Amino acid sequence: MNKDVSKIVTSKGVMLGERVYVNGHYYMRSKSGKKYDVVSPQQVVELITGCKVKQIVYENKADIAG
Repeated sequence: MNKDVSKIVTSKGVMLGERVYVNGHYYMRSKSGKKYDVVSPQQVVELITGCKVKQIVYENKADIAG
């Protein structure tokens, strides 16, 4: 199931969850006690804003001017 796993933390070091790769896409796996859930980036944005997300546009690292 997981090819790549890494921690997602805030700038102050609070762990939000783990970054997991499932079926060709990245998700965040959150855990609370024995329960865990996997959420997509779209679901995270929808939970924060309260609005439906039509699409998320990703910027390629090659496009970033250094």
